[in-house]
Amino acid sequence: MRISKRWLVLLVSIFVVFAVLGVVSRKYIWLYVSRTPDPRPPVADLLRDAQTSKNPEILLAEANRLAWLFNWPKAEPLYVRAQELFKERGDTRNEVYARVGRIRAQSETMSFVDVSEMLGKQLEIPVAKTDLRLRLWCLAARGYTDLEINPPSAKRAWTEAQRIAHTLGEAQWEARATGELGIIAFLEGDSRRAATMVGDALLSAIASGDLGVGDVPYQNQGGASAKLAKPVGVGQRLLRGFSDAFGTPLYDLPQTREEVIEVSKIVGNDGVMLLGSNATETAFKSQPLEDFKIIHLAAHGFADTQFPERSGLVLGVDANSHDDGLLQVHEIIRLRFNADLVTLSACNTGVGKLQGEEGVTNLVEAFLVSGAKAVVASLWSADDTYTLALMERFYTHIAEGQDKAAALRHAKLDLLTKYGRQVSPYYWGAFVIVGDGGSPIALRVQ
Repeated sequence: MRISKRWLVLLVSIFVVFAVLGVVSRKYIWLYVSRTPDPRPPVADLLRDAQTSKNPEILLAEANRLAWLFNWPKAEPLYVRAQELFKERGDTRNEVYARVGRIRAQSETMSFVDVSEMLGKQLEIPVAKTDLRLRLWCLAARGYTDLEINPPSAKRAWTEAQRIAHTLGEAQWEARATGELGIIAFLEGDSRRAATMVGDALLSAIASGDLGVGDVPYQNQGGASAKLAKPVGVGQRLLRGFSDAFGTPLYDLPQTREEVIEVSKIVGNDGVMLLGSNATETAFKSQPLEDFKIIHLAAHGFADTQFPERSGLVLGVDANSHDDGLLQVHEIIRLRFNADLVTLSACNTGVGKLQGEEGVTNLVEAFLVSGAKAVVASLWSADDTYTLALMERFYTHIAEGQDKAAALRHAKLDLLTKYGRQVSPYYWGAFVIVGDGGSPIALRVQ
C-alpha cells in the first residue's frame, strides 16, 4: 500500500505536534498520574474507623467544620456519636456542645418551634451560662432557628452572641452575628442599617485576618527527616540542609512560635494560629484557606531541583489522619487560596527547577497557581533568629500601608541599619517576593 507525500507530511506533522505537546505538558501529565485523593476521610470512614470513632474531639472538630459550611446532614451523625462519647466520659460541657450541634442539625427534619424550645433549655443549663464559648455556640444555634419563626427572639440571641464573640476575640463569629443582625434589620424595614451591617460582615469575612503556622515539634514526633524523599546527587542533597544530608533528625525551630505570634499581633490579632502540636498538615488543610488575607508558614522547608513536585514544607503529623506531615507541591496545587500574601518563612522555598518558558517550578509557583496573589520565599537557608527580626519589620511596614515589595525592601534596610557589618546580610537577605508586590494589604489593625 502506497502513501502519498501529502498524507505522509500530514502524519508526520500530527506526530510532531503530539510530541511537542507531550514534552511541554509532561509536568502536568506527571501531576495527574501521581495525583492523590483528598486526604480527609469521609464522614462514614470516621465513624467506622476503630480509632476515630472512639475519639470525640476528632468527631466534634469535623462536625463543626461541616456545620460552619451549613452541611448539617453530614454533621449530624458525628455530633450524635460525639455526644455519646462525651457522656460516657462524664464531660458535661462538651456533651452539651455536641447535643446542641445535633439538635441544630436535626432542625432540617423537625419543627422549628420544637427545635427552638430544645435549644432554649440548653441555654438554661448552668455550664452554658458560665462557659462563654459554649454559650456563644448555643446562641448561634438558637439565632439561626428563631430567624425562621421569631425574628425578635433571633435578634436577642444574635445580639448577645455578637457581644460574646467580641469579648472572646472570635472575629469570624462576630462577623457572622453582624450579618445575621443585618438580615433581621432588613426584615424590620431598616434597609439602611441592614445594608451597613451586612456590608461590614462581608468585608470582615473577606478580610478575616491571618493564618500562622509555626513551632512544629520535629524532635518530639521522631524521624521527620527520614520521611523526605531523597533527591539524586550530592548537590541536590545539600539543598535540604545538613540535617537531611547527614541523616540526622530535623531540629525544632523555637523562634518560629514567637514569629507567628508577633505577626498575628501586628496584622490585627484576629487570625488563627497553629502552634506546637497543632501545627500539623491536617490542621492546616482543614482551615478555610480561601478566607485568609495573609498566610504565614514558619517551618522547615526542602527543595528538590530535579523533581520539584516533591519540594515542600515539613509540618506536624496527626496520628489520627492519613497525612504524612509533608505539604508538597503536588498537594498545594490542589488547595485553594485567596490570600494577598503567603509568606514561606523556611529554607530554600524559592528554589526550584527552570522549566523553559514556563519559568521555575517550586513552592512559590504552587501557591500562585492555587490563588495566592504574592508569595515571599527564600533563595537559601534561613536563620531562625534573624528571620524573626526581618518578619517583624516586614509586617510592621505592611501595617503602615506600604505595598508588599516596598515593605520587604524597607525591612531589609532596617536590619542593615541595625546590624551594619556586625551581621552579614546572608542571614536575613534570602527572602524575595514573587507576584503582585506593588499593592498594599488593607488590614483592620486593632
